[in-house]
Amino acid sequence: MKLFRAVKQALGDVPIVAEDLGELFPSVYELLAESGFPGMKVLQFAFGPGDSEYLPHNHPVHCVVYTGTHDNTTAAAWYRTAAPAQRKKAAAYLGLNREEGFAAGLVRGALASPGELCIIPLADYLALGAEARINTPSTPEMPTPSVLRTASSLLSLTLGAAGAAGAASLGWSTA
Repeated sequence: MKLFRAVKQALGDVPIVAEDLGELFPSVYELLAESGFPGMKVLQFAFGPGDSEYLPHNHPVHCVVYTGTHDNTTAAAWYRTAAPAQRKKAAAYLGLNREEGFAAGLVRGALASPGELCIIPLADYLALGAEARINTPSTPEMPTPSVLRTASSLLSLTLGAAGAAGAASLGWSTA
């Protein structure tokens, strides 16, 4: 906590989200409680056995909800490759169906959480498959050129010249 108190003293109240993923020890929950930082709730982690803390009805208001993070595959790819029991639980819990689309249903489920902030990767809004995955941890892989072109085009469409300039500064082409 000494570090976080020093950051607060130097910078004031800055938005910090605690990446409380993986094996959670009591010290993680203590840090969240003492710091007041919101934790992360990733919907892709919710559908294992039992009443997972990642299921939306267990989300506290003070959290950030994600369908998946930059380290996960896309919602559409997750649903296609999840274990049958996970798909069945997700479909039952969220009312997933082919008509709406499974990725759209996962996005809807994340947005329906009581969490005060929800972050949806663009690939999940677009129902893109594994080819749109942003990152695979511990590998040197980069997103495919088609994913970068799509991201670049969307930046240009939504932010105009500023988005196009930002994409160009990253070396992304819209061509």
